[in-house]
Amino acid sequence: MKLAYYPSPVSKLPLWRGLAAVAEVPARSVGYMYGLPFPSAADREMAKARVARWSLEMAPDERQRRLDRLARLHHRARLAVAAALRGGSSHLGMWNGQGGRRQVLVTSAGQAGLKMLFAELAPIAGHITLDPQGVNASGMLSQDPGYYRAWGAANADQGLTEIWRSRLVARAGVRRDSQGEAASGAFLFVPLQVRGDTQIYAHGGWIGSIEGFIEEVARAAEQLPAGWRVVFREHPSDKRGNAEQLARLVGPRVSVDNETDTFELVRRSQGVVTVNSSVGLQALLLGRPVLVLGRANYAVPGMVRTAGDQEAVAEAFAAARDWGFDAGLTESFLRFLAEEYYVPWPADDAATRQKVAAQVRNRLAGRLVDWTP
Repeated sequence: MKLAYYPSPVSKLPLWRGLAAVAEVPARSVGYMYGLPFPSAADREMAKARVARWSLEMAPDERQRRLDRLARLHHRARLAVAAALRGGSSHLGMWNGQGGRRQVLVTSAGQAGLKMLFAELAPIAGHITLDPQGVNASGMLSQDPGYYRAWGAANADQGLTEIWRSRLVARAGVRRDSQGEAASGAFLFVPLQVRGDTQIYAHGGWIGSIEGFIEEVARAAEQLPAGWRVVFREHPSDKRGNAEQLARLVGPRVSVDNETDTFELVRRSQGVVTVNSSVGLQALLLGRPVLVLGRANYAVPGMVRTAGDQEAVAEAFAAARDWGFDAGLTESFLRFLAEEYYVPWPADDAATRQKVAAQVRNRLAGRLVDWTP
């Protein structure tokens, strides 16, 4: 096995070099994708096929501009993949890979038979995702509850989930005012994601945007039990925020709390509602039921509720008093994430380096763990 990695973002170059060194796998950068002006006919056909899938209304000149840019990206991607193959690489390492030029490069790598290794930040500090299939809901995590029950029964608890719980720290960012009544009484907590987040357009399903998500939740809030409401919190990394839209919705059933710590809101709530935010997973760590409206790698049947349309959301809100989850299954799943799936990084000691080396080699071999049911 030999790893070529795409050097974007530049800040992740030490990560790729370090992972390869720990696993003793030869690795090299595949080079950055610049927009070369010499696309072939095949590149233009690839670009046309992709543009044809877009539902955006665009003027002819704008569509042509995007078509030309995509054709150049496909051209450069083919050259980069060809260079990786000439160098003997078997895998291409990619950060996220769900949008932009990186997605084009992923497509070209797949067409050329180059295997992939995707990386992304993990929901818990000090860990990363490393998955041969993709990140978030595109990854290899099983959705079979029986898999985690069997794994939990076969493997002793190492106590890592308790360490994870102790490491939950709310993200700092833009400070915003709250709206409506303070978070108290019975409520469902609704942490918002960053608008434009790849999680939304790649895995949002019927939820097409954060603005649409807010509207759907506020509408369904009318179905909550008497005295209940939803409490939104804007994402601290979203510089624009959603204050104006939320202000129109604030009332007896809707409020906004941008000041209380995220995980304090999770603890106080009767449940968490999300498209597919990492806060949903963190809520499971804190023992709160979760409703997922999009696709999430933690949306395992019996562990979280899901809603695939507005009617399902309304039904779930009407039954909010009865939300629950299988605690044993959830604990086995969380243990699997902590002990097997997420990769501790940086690897600061010999034991951690040994674990990371095994994880990297397993992922390059196309599997998550050595264990099978």
